[in-house]
Amino acid sequence: VMTLHVTESGQLWIGTRNHGLNHFDPASAIFTRFQHEPSNQASLSSNSVTTVLAEAEHVWIGTYGGGLNRLDLGSGSFTHYRHDGENDTSISSDRILAIHRDRLGSLWIGTEDGGLNHFDEDNGTFSRYQHDPEQDSSLGSDAAWDILEGSDGSLWIATKDAGLNRWSATDRRAGRPIFRRYLKQAGLISNTLHGVLEDDAGALWLSSNRGLTRFDPDLNYFRHFDESTGLPGKEFTFGARYKHADGTLMFGGTNGLIAFDPQMIHVNRHKPEVAVTALLQLSPVSKSFSTQPQPAHLSLDYRDHAVSFVFSALDYTSPKKNRYQYMLEGFDKDWVQPDGFRRVSYTNLPAGDYTFKVMGANNDGVWNDQVAAIRIEVLPPPWKSSLAYALYGFLLLGTLALGIRHQKAKFQEAEIRRQKLEALVEDRTQELQQQNRELATLSQQLEKASYTDQLTGLNNRRYFQQLMEAEMASLDRQLREKLKVGEAPASEDHSPGLSFIMIDLDGFKPINDQYGHHAGDLALLGVRDILRKCCRKSDAIIRWGGDEFVVVGHHTSHLGAEKYAERIRCELANHQYEVGEGRVARLSGSIGMTMIPFFPDSAEVLPWEQAINIADMAAYLAKENGRNAWVGLYGTPETTAAANITERIKNDIENLVQEGMIRVSSSLKTALNFSVTAKV
Repeated sequence: VMTLHVTESGQLWIGTRNHGLNHFDPASAIFTRFQHEPSNQASLSSNSVTTVLAEAEHVWIGTYGGGLNRLDLGSGSFTHYRHDGENDTSISSDRILAIHRDRLGSLWIGTEDGGLNHFDEDNGTFSRYQHDPEQDSSLGSDAAWDILEGSDGSLWIATKDAGLNRWSATDRRAGRPIFRRYLKQAGLISNTLHGVLEDDAGALWLSSNRGLTRFDPDLNYFRHFDESTGLPGKEFTFGARYKHADGTLMFGGTNGLIAFDPQMIHVNRHKPEVAVTALLQLSPVSKSFSTQPQPAHLSLDYRDHAVSFVFSALDYTSPKKNRYQYMLEGFDKDWVQPDGFRRVSYTNLPAGDYTFKVMGANNDGVWNDQVAAIRIEVLPPPWKSSLAYALYGFLLLGTLALGIRHQKAKFQEAEIRRQKLEALVEDRTQELQQQNRELATLSQQLEKASYTDQLTGLNNRRYFQQLMEAEMASLDRQLREKLKVGEAPASEDHSPGLSFIMIDLDGFKPINDQYGHHAGDLALLGVRDILRKCCRKSDAIIRWGGDEFVVVGHHTSHLGAEKYAERIRCELANHQYEVGEGRVARLSGSIGMTMIPFFPDSAEVLPWEQAINIADMAAYLAKENGRNAWVGLYGTPETTAAANITERIKNDIENLVQEGMIRVSSSLKTALNFSVTAKV
């Protein structure tokens, strides 16, 4: 289960990771399922449902990878809103994480990688609000994980890595996309927020992977809760939050569900005094308090290699939760938050003036704006004094004068030798450059010849083997990354994917027998021209041997590969092949194909050698069942990744097809005779 939504009438909508949307009617105790049906365009677009918003006539469903869906409760049909890279008014991403209807009736959609969207239901268009690295007032992150409209009309967006973002009601209604970001520097305990709720007093409650935070927008005040304040754990779950009608807030996490009344939680308002002590060799040498109007003073010489500072906030309600931030002015570029540590050391400070400052907050994050400070003067060692540097300067100038005189004489002597050698080197360099150019040209010619078929000029098997090593490595990496983030492809989805098309010419042998090998060579050149015409520049066309050719291409579905194969089949069959002396002949192709990934729901990648064998068996089926046809053999979600899959297809393909383990597609109008595969 990914998400739950309960309507005011008690109807329950349940979104699941891989099994679509379920509706439960408590009155009848009946579940109704809504799932993705590839053959039904009006069905749910994806079985991975992340968020649901049920209304009187429609149910809005957010999916992971299938965009936004609207279920018409009257007809039971779905309307899909998908991302279109060519249309700026489409939804910005198909990975939907949050859906929210504000009090003005506007529908807002949060996505994992496309930011925030506003949906205009009248004309079916989306307005996008995304992160702009060059605009500080833009949305802080394109991962908008949760959306809430506050009691003041502000729109709050919980993000990944960019904290809490606020779009005020004034700016939103004026159409000004100005977002204010609240990050760890402002007091958040984590920049990744899983959910946001508002209590009856107008305070926001934020769940994260580091605990629960209460945020008062009016006071700009954060208060954090974890195991030390009674929580069973600090790891909360994305989207697991609910506000009861009585004001009780509920959050779910890895340690179960918590429920609490926000009005029963009180705040420690005491601003603690801060004390800091400077130590040299573990002995205190200076002390300062935040109540002092001027900082204390400390002088260090070159023998004081290290200085330490120990500080403390004088609030004892929950001392372990007191917070600190410090800075050594002149050394640190910004305030440092030590996460509970109350001691810091600096070693080998360069000579100069510094001021160590420290601020403290109590267990509820109430900060004392007054700092405790110690001013430090680091004196330089004798060898770095002004007098020492003056002596160094005189010695350097004298040394340079002697060096210049000596080098001038050496340069004059070297110039004479250089001029003599220069002419000799120039002649020899020109000879070597000419030889290198000749060697480079010869090497390129040999390299090209080793990968090229001499007759057709197409790539040969050696080139194919080298190509597939790189292609398979890239495909394996992409598939594992896709499955790692939970993007299990549907059975027709082969993105990323490779298609293997094996072409076995029909009628080539009679041309050789009747007109001779020269005629056969002319026919093969004609086939080459047809393949180049039909294929894309990115496809690899291989002369496999004799009258067999292989085409390897990038396709996202078997339908695209089959359209490709049909075009090649038609072009081969309709072409008149010139075979010399004004004679023409006819050829056709028996075409077999398959695709990788062969196992749709597995990260296991079928070796390309087995894919070629399967395409070859498919071509043999096409030839033995009538020729001038194409046959495709594909894996299904039921196909298991096995090392002997090609042997099983060869010996038992008919049973594999009947059991749904192998799917067959063909241009033939009659049923295929599978018994011929055993002869391959």
